[in-house]
Amino acid sequence: MAPGGVAWFGWVFVATTAMACADGRRALPEFDVRQAEPRVGARLNALRDVVLEHPDSGSAWGRLALSLHAHGYPEAAVSTYATARELRPGTFAYLYLPAVLLGERRDERALELFESARLLRPEYPPLAVRQAEWLLETERPAEARDLLVDSAAERDATAFANFLIGRAAFALGDTAEARQRLEAAVATLPRYQAAHAQLAELYRRMGDESAAELARERARVFTATPALDDPVYALVPAEGVSSRWHLLRGQAFLAAGDPSRAIEEFQEAARILPTDAHAANQLATALAAAGRLEEAGDAYRRALELRPGFAEPTVGLAGVLSRLGDDGAASSLLEDLLAAHPAFQDAYLRLGILRQAQGRPRSAIGTYTEGLRNGPFDPRIAIRLAWMLATSPDPGLRDGEEAVALAERVCRLEMFGEPESLDALAAAYAEVGDFERARAAASRAALIARRQGNVILAGAIEDRIELFRRERPYRR
Repeated sequence: MAPGGVAWFGWVFVATTAMACADGRRALPEFDVRQAEPRVGARLNALRDVVLEHPDSGSAWGRLALSLHAHGYPEAAVSTYATARELRPGTFAYLYLPAVLLGERRDERALELFESARLLRPEYPPLAVRQAEWLLETERPAEARDLLVDSAAERDATAFANFLIGRAAFALGDTAEARQRLEAAVATLPRYQAAHAQLAELYRRMGDESAAELARERARVFTATPALDDPVYALVPAEGVSSRWHLLRGQAFLAAGDPSRAIEEFQEAARILPTDAHAANQLATALAAAGRLEEAGDAYRRALELRPGFAEPTVGLAGVLSRLGDDGAASSLLEDLLAAHPAFQDAYLRLGILRQAQGRPRSAIGTYTEGLRNGPFDPRIAIRLAWMLATSPDPGLRDGEEAVALAERVCRLEMFGEPESLDALAAAYAEVGDFERARAAASRAALIARRQGNVILAGAIEDRIELFRRERPYRR
């Protein structure tokens, strides 16, 4: 028998009824780890044992609560947070974290915990954001707006706070404030998907269908969500030992430009899930980003063994093969993939880039054109095609009018905020002889590039501005 008289079944601890702790005063919550990953069960069992050995330790109960929270035992976590709170009253995390957990489940019990947490730390910005989200999800927009206005989150003019106030104003029928707040959110984070989706609904309500259509397209193309700087909530993922948490942390490190730490996380996920193609693909992507091409190729092949025909690792493997100098094998992979998945635009993008690198511009233009024809509009493909149509040294391949149409559409989607796209737009204007607009677009592109610290791109664009001043188009 385990300490405290609790039965073990191999590595698994099963709690099917609430069990009294050693002193008989406090009860462990119910949780069943039979379906959990082994390391999750082991972690929960170990933390349970610490609680049994130290039943008056608020930190022991709090650590168990964090682990239950991280690993998908919400009711048990809420109960355990309550015991931790009883033992360590005034601990903000033991009020705030169960409030967040209950809020995500639209549970009415969240409100009392949010309000109690606010008494302890009224100026903690994530609290206002998360409570406002819960109020909106439970159809209390007026309370959500009142909570956020004049809060620390709103004073910081965060994209998240402006979006939530905009949502609340929209629900209350205040279209003027909704528009102001939502447009402020996308000004701060131009690729904010949910804000564009809400703007589409707002513009539709206002009768501006063209603006609504543009916002809908932005919501389809962009995927960004603002990161909420929440050091208290960060305690939850830090406790996570499951494959899910390793994958999530790996994705965060990769997005932050840290492939080495991403590799470590994805390797752990792959060890936990050795037959999971997604985990193998994520590891391969991080290895490729780190320049470990041979290892990346092996990981991509492993993903394809686990799931034949899996499109993402096929494109990734083609990219690795190309970087290793085997363009023929890369092309064959992509062509076979497109035969099976003719709307998979990542494959068109990769194949077009490959054909450009091979010095086959006509074939690249055909690939990009086919990609736009066979799937929804893809700005990545469109801007590469616009650049080629505007700047090719072969007059038979240039099409200035089409280049302008493509580049303008991309720049409108991107709110004229991406220097590479503005550079292509400038080249397209120059190709049709509109040098005034070419100079204006290029000047904006160079300014943004310098603000972003991309001095090489800025210098190249400034060289092109000199060409446009002399009313000469740019040729590659």
